[in-house]
Amino acid sequence: MLQMTRRSLVPRCIPKPRPIQPISALQKRTLGTSSTRVKLPRVSIETQASLKDKAAFSAANSSTARHHHLHGTPFLTDTAWPDGLLTIFRNCRQERGAYTNQRYCGPYNKLLTYCFGPNSYEFFVAPEAPYEGPPGETCADDYVFIVVYDQLRRPVMIADIKGDGWVGNAEYRLDADEHMRWWFELMAHDCPLPRFWGLSLLGTSLRVYRVDVATCNMNPDFSNRSSVKNSSGLLSGDFLAGAWNIDILSQEGFDKMKEIQGDIAESAAALR
Repeated sequence: MLQMTRRSLVPRCIPKPRPIQPISALQKRTLGTSSTRVKLPRVSIETQASLKDKAAFSAANSSTARHHHLHGTPFLTDTAWPDGLLTIFRNCRQERGAYTNQRYCGPYNKLLTYCFGPNSYEFFVAPEAPYEGPPGETCADDYVFIVVYDQLRRPVMIADIKGDGWVGNAEYRLDADEHMRWWFELMAHDCPLPRFWGLSLLGTSLRVYRVDVATCNMNPDFSNRSSVKNSSGLLSGDFLAGAWNIDILSQEGFDKMKEIQGDIAESAAALR
């Protein structure tokens, strides 16, 4: 049986390093000759002007790259709504007797996902539960509410979607306007961006809302029920007529969505 002694556990002595000898005058002259001189890599010296040009070019390209990475979608370069998206809306709108949430939830979810990037994780689109609707909403099946969130689940845009028949009725238009303002009052303080956007959609008829988060000023201005009654004390039939004057599926609607999405994307990029 092998037995280890205390002596065997003691490490061997490590030899001391040899002292460094001073360099003689002859060695100094030798080290200074071209045959033994160490060659260093050449470093190019750029002028201040060229550095500024390169910085500007890099900033422009990084901004473009960030913009494309942010969305990962052809929406940035497309000039009109894709035919496939228009086909989805056309087919879903033909469903007679279907409630608004059955007719429009899927198409608008697809539209907003297309706008904010199906392959991007900077934003995500989330239809909210019907029971969270504003006061006075009598039928949860007759509206759709969708929120666009950033990565931290902070709202950057909302879409309140009603049925097609709302656009032709003054009382319904007033309710749609009041619902948007209720949503903004509830959610605007959670928006991290300077502007909080909202889409009020009666079918495909669009009215755009915007809140300045710092001042809480909203565009368009509010018109309450008492200020628009006629001599009989009833709401005038032309109240807010023409306010939902953009067809979101038209070229004007496409351009408006590009404007809104571009503002949200640039404001979010400035925070990073």
